[in-house]
Amino acid sequence: MSKNNIIIISAFKSEIEFLLKRYNLKRISLIKEFSIYSDAKSSIYVAISGMGNLNMSNIIGFLAGKNIINKFSLIFNIGLAGSKNDKIGSIYRANKLSMLNQKNNFYPLNIVSSAIKNKNLITTDYIIDYPEAELIDMEGYGFFAAASKFVLNEQITLLKIVSDNDMSQLNLVRQEVANNLTSLNENIIFSIIDEVKDFFANYFKEISDAKEYDILITEIKFSFSQKVILKKILNKIGHNNIVLNLELLLKLNSGKKILAKLEEYV
Repeated sequence: MSKNNIIIISAFKSEIEFLLKRYNLKRISLIKEFSIYSDAKSSIYVAISGMGNLNMSNIIGFLAGKNIINKFSLIFNIGLAGSKNDKIGSIYRANKLSMLNQKNNFYPLNIVSSAIKNKNLITTDYIIDYPEAELIDMEGYGFFAAASKFVLNEQITLLKIVSDNDMSQLNLVRQEVANNLTSLNENIIFSIIDEVKDFFANYFKEISDAKEYDILITEIKFSFSQKVILKKILNKIGHNNIVLNLELLLKLNSGKKILAKLEEYV
C-alpha cells in the first residue's frame, strides 16, 4: 500500500463513474455499507459513502481503521451541490464550510494555483431554500470534520459541481445527469488532483530525510506555512554541512523564534 496515496470520496457512484474508468479501478471491498475501489498499486482509492454527514464520517473512519488513510494521504471529496444562481455544470472549490444552524466553520487551506473559483459551502441535513451566494450540499461539512482528524487541512480538497438551481430543481437530477455533469469537468478535476499530488510528492520527499525536521515538528507546534519554510531552511543548512544545536533550538519553544534563529545560519 502506498503511503502517499490519493483518496477520493463521493456520496454516489454516479458522481465519480469517470474516475473508475480513468484510473482503471477495481472494487476491493464487498462490505454492504460501502463500495471501495483501488488501482493495482493501491495508490488511488475511490469510496462511495452514501448520502449525509454520518455516512461520510463513517467511511472515513473505516478507511483510517484499515490504514488506507494515513498521515500522508491526500483526500478529496468530489460531488454535486445546489446553487441559487450559478450555472448548472459550474465547478468550484470549497474554501469555507458551514453546517446549517451551527456556529463552527472549517476553512480548507488550498495550496494549488489552479484557475478554479472558490466558493463557500453550506451543508444541511434536509432540503432548504437555496442560499443567496453559497453552494449547498449534504456531506461536505461531515467530510472535512472527519478527514481533518487524520491529515493536515492542506491535504483535503472539496470540489463541487452545480447540479441544480432555481431554474432546475434537485428532484430533476437523475443518475445519468450527475454522471454527465462530473465527467464534463473531468479535465479540471484531474488537473487539480495532479497538482496537489505533485506538490505533496515533493513536500514529503524533502522532509523524509530531515532528522532535525522530524524532531522539531514533534516537539514544537508549527503552522503548515512555517513547516514549509522550516523544510526549505533545513535543506539549505544541510547542503552547507552546518551542524545544528537542537537542544538550543528546542529551548526557544516557538516556531516563529526557531525560524528566526535558523535564518541566521543561511
